[in-house]
Amino acid sequence: MKKSIFFPLLLITCVGYAQTFKVTLQSNFNSGIAYLTHYMGGSLNVDDSTEVSSQGLAIFQGNKKLPSGIYAIVFPGKRLTADFLIGEEQELRIEADSNNLLQMKVSGSKEQELFYAYQQFVASKGKQLNEARQAYNNAKNAADSALQEQNFVRHNGELNAYRATIIESQPQSMLAIILNAMREPALPSKVAVTRKDSVENYQFYKSHYWDGIGFMDDCVVRTPFFKTKLERYYRDIIQQAPDSIIKDVDYKLLLARSSPEMYKYLLNWLTDEYINPKYMGQDAVFVHLFNKYHSKGVSSWLNE
Repeated sequence: MKKSIFFPLLLITCVGYAQTFKVTLQSNFNSGIAYLTHYMGGSLNVDDSTEVSSQGLAIFQGNKKLPSGIYAIVFPGKRLTADFLIGEEQELRIEADSNNLLQMKVSGSKEQELFYAYQQFVASKGKQLNEARQAYNNAKNAADSALQEQNFVRHNGELNAYRATIIESQPQSMLAIILNAMREPALPSKVAVTRKDSVENYQFYKSHYWDGIGFMDDCVVRTPFFKTKLERYYRDIIQQAPDSIIKDVDYKLLLARSSPEMYKYLLNWLTDEYINPKYMGQDAVFVHLFNKYHSKGVSSWLNE
């Protein structure tokens, strides 16, 4: 059974000065190949691989700086993965026991210390939330149901308060940026009574959908959530009229021009999405992408 440590992460500041990286893994494996990978959309891409020694040691290193983002160790056998962050500090040591990956420790990064404390708090609160949910499902009467619902709301409120405290006390940290980006778009407070109210509520939600996510930051694409967020936005949130989509994609691609990986990923995803459109008339979006971008040679990474 696959075990994976994963916490919702989206936006990480992509500055860094190291010209090399070194990630040392100490685990309870004593043979096999381990992989250092990063997220790209919903998949893991390999950055480096190395053999695990009989003492459980594996060292990943290279003469380049790793771009900031969410990375994962894939352990021998490719059944177990464990996620962590790589940002400005690029010499890290990981201690991991495959029987208890929640206790994996990453040293060499102050950001990781904050992230580790957050992981432990989330694990504790997650257990309490699950217990309250299970007790609610097993409640025998209305009083029990009300009590467990109150417990769930209390635990969830404590979790949100903890996140808010990190954002307020450590505003420049990667974790604060991540937690800001994790937030669901703000919901409109106005109760929709008229059609005008509904339209205004929709516009409010749409305008806040990308809060916390920058299209000028390459590392956003090195998360497993960006693709899902793109899919939801272009399939469910934005109006499906070709003119509306074209106006929106041009704006997003303009924002991404200074971020090569973001620009490449966004243009590729949009092209794949609209080359075989789901709705009649949306082939106009692909034609627009071809005429304005691909035919001008901006997608040099593609063959004919």
